[in-house]
Amino acid sequence: WAPPRFAHVPVVLGTDGQKLSKRRGAHNVLEYGELGYLPSAIVNAMALLGWSPGTGEEVFSLDELRELFTVERIHPSPATFDPKRLDDLNGIHIRRMSIEDLVEALEHFLPGTSKDMRRQLAPMLQHRMVTLADAQVLAAPLLHDVVLDETAPLPPPKVTRDVAAAMLSGAIDIVERGGLADHDAMLEQLRAIAKEHGAKVGDAFRTLYVAMLGTQSGVPVIEAMQYLGAETSLIRLRRALALLR
Repeated sequence: WAPPRFAHVPVVLGTDGQKLSKRRGAHNVLEYGELGYLPSAIVNAMALLGWSPGTGEEVFSLDELRELFTVERIHPSPATFDPKRLDDLNGIHIRRMSIEDLVEALEHFLPGTSKDMRRQLAPMLQHRMVTLADAQVLAAPLLHDVVLDETAPLPPPKVTRDVAAAMLSGAIDIVERGGLADHDAMLEQLRAIAKEHGAKVGDAFRTLYVAMLGTQSGVPVIEAMQYLGAETSLIRLRRALALLR
């Protein structure tokens, strides 16, 4: 006896048009897990290899796939596995997770952190991650000190020294006055400083990112300051301001 075979199960190709295999860079499921991909996203991506529900939808939970998936809707033509598509799906599945589920999932990728720490970090990380492994880089400036180097110039590109100094001085003043307690008010005050100096808000804020996170992007910078607290935030802001002078 042999299990039935489906003649219309498609061949899976890589982006180079060749049959996907381990020799051509494919990973097994366990390796994808170590790389920070969620089981739900992997199954979602696999289901779309030669199959569709006929509705144009591409993002499905496991329960939704159990309801919708049928062998009859598998197309016989070769299907291409696109790593970018998996990345996109994985990011969406991460953003759909509850905070508590994300806290549990991040334990492997943020070793040495307590559940309470991850519970504070998760809302900042959730909308910035493509894979769970991204948490290591994103959370690093919140778990360790920041060392500014040539990859994080001060002032950042498109920001004058005067604008950078104004943003840093303004942030210092707000924090010293207890402004970290009101996220929205602090955000509006910093936006006003940027506009007052004729700078684009997004560009001006990169000064604060470099000062606080050591990079021009990352987790939301005001939330990062709230997590680090006033003392650490002031140390980093003052250090950056001193580098401008």
